[in-house]
Amino acid sequence: MKPFLVDIELTRRCNMRCQGCFVLAAGDMHSQLPYGQVRSLLEQLSGRQAVLHLTGGEPFYYPAIWDVLDYATHLGFPRVVINTNASLLGDAQLSRLSTLAIEVILMVSLDGPPGVHDRIRGDGATDSALSVLRRVSRMNVRAVVATAVGTGLLKFGLDAWYRWLEASTEQRLPLSLFVMFVPPGEDHEPGPRGRALQPEHLPHLAAQLAGLVKDGVDAVLVDYPLLNPMLESLAVPGDRLHRCRAGRGRFCLQADGWITPCHPLRHRLVPMGPRVLKRLLRHPDYLRLGSRRFEHCWECWHRPVCGHCRAVVTGRGFPLWGSDGWCRRPGFFPS
Repeated sequence: MKPFLVDIELTRRCNMRCQGCFVLAAGDMHSQLPYGQVRSLLEQLSGRQAVLHLTGGEPFYYPAIWDVLDYATHLGFPRVVINTNASLLGDAQLSRLSTLAIEVILMVSLDGPPGVHDRIRGDGATDSALSVLRRVSRMNVRAVVATAVGTGLLKFGLDAWYRWLEASTEQRLPLSLFVMFVPPGEDHEPGPRGRALQPEHLPHLAAQLAGLVKDGVDAVLVDYPLLNPMLESLAVPGDRLHRCRAGRGRFCLQADGWITPCHPLRHRLVPMGPRVLKRLLRHPDYLRLGSRRFEHCWECWHRPVCGHCRAVVTGRGFPLWGSDGWCRRPGFFPS
């Protein structure tokens, strides 16, 4: 069995209010985990070689962030991924991260095309993120760039944007892509990232992503396994296909104290407490998520590489076990 992948939403508080943030859209920007709950979860995971993903809100806005990192290091966790906007990371913080006896990966948000990041997050946000990305390359800290894909970036071209990123950071960084969606019937007026993606945009996204991978870029679409059959048909290797692990070793401790299948899927399973892993792994919804017994998925031959992200399905207004219908469109999947 693969190690647990554990999202810990330390706080929903943030020093930014970015358009398209699902935490902001949920309306609760105040919940924050007591450090004691985080410590208890780490103790229950100790010895299981779990990969930790600290997220928010902004994790470096969490008062006990260094206590969490020090305790995770003390317990021998192999790796921690920290999702951050990088605005609170100065030389002192980066230096401290580099001295931790644990592999640290900073997942730094940086939206494209050039100029979009500042329009979403404020003047100077691009320079701040790029500065952090350049500095960590000289430290014992890895970095990944996380960006949301709307029609603006597709039109500009992922390859052109990555060339800009490479020139701006003087290195070839791994790239994690997230897809912009909106629920049916909501306003589709373009924002700084352009319009939210629709079914007709996905083949273009698959082709551009396949081109990056072919050019040797470590790029993965991390939140939308429905695209995997398209990527597979374009000869994208299996290790570049994001496989949803909800119900298969992944879960999230949300800032309100509930365990859910992953950070963006707020479906409550069990409250945090003693023996939480045992209770979680027996929960019928967690087991069903792992089986991929969803509407239309059970009989689909693409199920081993797909599974259709439940956070996307519910975020678009459909039931947890249902379908948004995109994959049922004639010709959506390659034959």
